[in-house]
Amino acid sequence: MGWKLYAEEAVRAIASAIRTKFGTSSSYKIGEMADAIDAFPSSVRLTDLVVTENGTYQPPDGYTISKVVVDVPVNIGSALTVTENGVYEAPRGYGYNAVTIDISTPELVPLSVTVNGIYQAEDGELFNPVTISIPEISMMSISISENSRYTAPSLCAWGTIDVDVWTGDDVRLVERTISRYSGSATSIGVYAFYKCSMLSEVQADQCTSVRDSAFAMCGALRNAAFPECTAVGDNAFYSCSSLYDVSLPKCTIIGLSAFTYCTSLATLSLPKCTEIRNFAFDMLSSGRSAALSELSLPKVRQIGQLAFRRCASISVLSLPECELIETGAFYSCTSLTTVYAPKCTYIGDCLIDPPNAAFPAYYGTFLYCPNLSDISFPACTYIGTSAFRGCAGLTDIEFEACLSIGSYAFSGCSNLRKISFPACKTVGGSAFQNCSALRELSLPQCESIMDYAFASCDAISGTLYLPACKYIGRRAFDCSEWWYVGRSGNITALSLPVCETIAYGAFSCQALTQVYLPAVTSMVGTAFNDCSNLTMVEAPLLETVTGFGGSTMAFTTLSFAGCVTLGGTAFQSLQHLNDVYLPNCETVGEYAFAGCVALTELDLPKCTTINRYAFKGCTSLRELHISACTKINSHAFQGCVSITSISMPNVQSIGAQTFNGTQMAVFDFPELINCGGFYTHSTADGAFAENSVITTFTASKLRNLDAFLFDGCPNLSEVNLPALTSTGTCAFRSCTALVSIDLPYAQTASASLFYNTGLSTITMPYCRYIGSYAFAECSGLSWASFGELVNDYLSSTWRCDIASNAFENCANLESVTLLGRYWSLPYSNPSMAFAGTPIASGSGAIYVDPYYYDDFMSAACWSWASAFIHSINS
Repeated sequence: MGWKLYAEEAVRAIASAIRTKFGTSSSYKIGEMADAIDAFPSSVRLTDLVVTENGTYQPPDGYTISKVVVDVPVNIGSALTVTENGVYEAPRGYGYNAVTIDISTPELVPLSVTVNGIYQAEDGELFNPVTISIPEISMMSISISENSRYTAPSLCAWGTIDVDVWTGDDVRLVERTISRYSGSATSIGVYAFYKCSMLSEVQADQCTSVRDSAFAMCGALRNAAFPECTAVGDNAFYSCSSLYDVSLPKCTIIGLSAFTYCTSLATLSLPKCTEIRNFAFDMLSSGRSAALSELSLPKVRQIGQLAFRRCASISVLSLPECELIETGAFYSCTSLTTVYAPKCTYIGDCLIDPPNAAFPAYYGTFLYCPNLSDISFPACTYIGTSAFRGCAGLTDIEFEACLSIGSYAFSGCSNLRKISFPACKTVGGSAFQNCSALRELSLPQCESIMDYAFASCDAISGTLYLPACKYIGRRAFDCSEWWYVGRSGNITALSLPVCETIAYGAFSCQALTQVYLPAVTSMVGTAFNDCSNLTMVEAPLLETVTGFGGSTMAFTTLSFAGCVTLGGTAFQSLQHLNDVYLPNCETVGEYAFAGCVALTELDLPKCTTINRYAFKGCTSLRELHISACTKINSHAFQGCVSITSISMPNVQSIGAQTFNGTQMAVFDFPELINCGGFYTHSTADGAFAENSVITTFTASKLRNLDAFLFDGCPNLSEVNLPALTSTGTCAFRSCTALVSIDLPYAQTASASLFYNTGLSTITMPYCRYIGSYAFAECSGLSWASFGELVNDYLSSTWRCDIASNAFENCANLESVTLLGRYWSLPYSNPSMAFAGTPIASGSGAIYVDPYYYDDFMSAACWSWASAFIHSINS
């Protein structure tokens, strides 16, 4: 058989060899152990082995396997290092990527394990280090200094495990059955008494340090005294569930998880301790009951994460020298009533990036301490996320030096009545959310109040005074969430002298009636969306105004002296609004005033653009001053039945149906150059179509007449368009009161242009085209003249056309003059152009230019009229 070294023999052999060479130093570098190789038999022969399946392997006689690689492709495994010659069997369903076996020298090799559970070291097996990593849970580091069984606590894993071979006093090679220790060791080594289940008492008068896990899992240990000890290592007394008396009068550092699950420890005095590290007295599971009730930490400067988590019996904390309390340090200390920490400057955040199952993001420093009622932190400058969340016992608090309050810091403190933070600059999101009893707050230096900071704090009343606040976040003072039915804010006034930005839904205070915001430059009206009794808002520096609309709002007065842009729906459906001040507004958005039925007068001296439906349905609007306006888009004043006149001296563009439904009869647009919609397909696109009130229209610069512009305006009688060159389809259709019109430069008479109008005569000297039905049904039309000046702008190749049915049923049309060119009738039945007229029946006359007389007489399309075509000079 091959050589086999058993664990204790190997350890003692190495220890003896090192002591012989180096003396009795308590620790050595691993590499130095190479000099103690004579501790091992010289006849060991080494060999390598590769295994590709799970199972059992027994090396041949006389061989030590220096390296074994076990590879099971279908399983996700990890590296395993074994330092003995013998049998290894992988657990069912679990494979290792690499297994290394090496005892050729006392140099130690690493072990990685990726599952929680039990690992039993085999004889002669030494590790350094051992890394146990579970990706979802990364909690702590731990050191192992013996070959033994180790079980991971429930929900607990290790970031690293260091395994060391003892090199010093043999006292640390103790029998597992020891019941009392009172030796003279100056240091208790790593895992020295680990799981000594019968050990009940320790008196270590000369010990200056207790190393990592030295007494871990000693379930019977009750008393431990270390009068000279200055440092307690990580996990030193982990899960010593019977320990109720420990003396550490000179200890300065308590290591990570040093007293975790010491559930019987009721009294603890650490008069010299300056640092308590993470999880030091952590109870972790809510199912574990902690007896610790009296705690003396007069010199402690720093308390680590979750250090006293769920120590449910502690009632009073006096921390006169403490400067830093980290995340979750006193989480769920349900009996805690008083905390005194005059030098503490930082109360930790609970946010962990990324959050994980072992350390979720909601561990606030004093979170869920429901009986905490008296706190004193005069030097604290930062209060972390969720720090006092759910502390229902707090009523009045003051933090004289605090500069920043983290998110949810006091959320759910349901009995908190008064807060004072004289130096605070920032209040985090939801910091005081659901503090339903909060009535008084003092934040004289606060510059930023973040989202939901005081949401559902409906007891805050009177004037909200924030003299330095520049930013108020979303729903910061909102009391309107659906899950708080029946609750409403009692703030009656706002004093925000320097506030620049107010975000969406910031206020929902039913008692708020008037608001003056002298410095606000960014805000939407929805900031006051649920303030149903708010009647007046004044914000002289706000440049863009939007979001104040809503039929349930009580606004009567809105004043925005600095407003440049009034956004879409800005005041839509404000049924009580009657006083608006917008002296610098340049743009009025779509539906901005739509449905403001109480608005009677509005002055917009700098407005240049009014967008679609801007004043739709403003039934009481009588006066509108828009002297600078250049563009009015479609339906802007639709349904404004009280408007009788508007002065628009600079308007250049008017959209479809702009004034439909108003009582304006006279329109004068000295600068108008565009009139109608971009697309004109029907009467609905005409800017004045079907307007029964309009009588007079003047636009001295308008050159293009859009289709359907005045379609169906029965009372339109006077039209002045001296610059018009192009006409639109049906532009004057059914304008029955229109008897005469002067179009000195119009080049066309578009289809149905004057269909069914009251025209008696018409002269169009530049006209070169007459569209179908252009003058049809004009029963009063008796004389018409076209084309006298067409040669002034037409090339020699152009011709003039008259479309089908152009003069159909003009029953009194007896004379038509066609000058300047030869005019064609380019249709299969050319006489239809004059169907139903005296000309068609032969009792009228067509007068043509003598220069083109012969062309008319020889053209087939005019043969039906040859008898009454006359040269204008004949």
